[in-house]
Amino acid sequence: MQDIEIPLTFRREDFEEIYYRYGSDKIFFSPKTNDLSQMTIIFGLLSFFFLISSSGSYFGFYFVFSLFCITSIILSINVYNKLKWKKSIEIYLDKLSEYDNYKIILSENTISVIQDSKETIEKWTEIKRLEMDETHIILFGIQNYIIPKKSVSSENYILLENTLRYKLKNCL
Repeated sequence: MQDIEIPLTFRREDFEEIYYRYGSDKIFFSPKTNDLSQMTIIFGLLSFFFLISSSGSYFGFYFVFSLFCITSIILSINVYNKLKWKKSIEIYLDKLSEYDNYKIILSENTISVIQDSKETIEKWTEIKRLEMDETHIILFGIQNYIIPKKSVSSENYILLENTLRYKLKNCL
């Protein structure tokens, strides 16, 4: 097999579109925090309602307020983790934006990712899994690589897809 060189174009928006799809960039109303945020709001409003309408008996207020406190704590932990994840994505994309030239070289035994003068080489046997969909390709190996479809010309993307399928099918 002759080496195949595929140039890549880095656009931060392409990566953000992949990482933040399905609203996962939203802190309180992302798929992972949406239900908990809604429950916290409901328990908070119910606590307020029970506090105002209770006449002497505060059992309902204490019960709903304790549920509000529990959901608030769990929501805070989830929001913290979400912020930490989002910050790590921002740092990663900032590092990627420092490079000017990107390309992938597919050879008989290896895949090379080149960013300016930095080259990362992995053997095909080190690639554990491949995910492809309509917007990107993800390679899982010693390092993980995400390749947005918009970063590659359409003919090179088809070539990349076919080569990756063939190599991983024959090497795994």
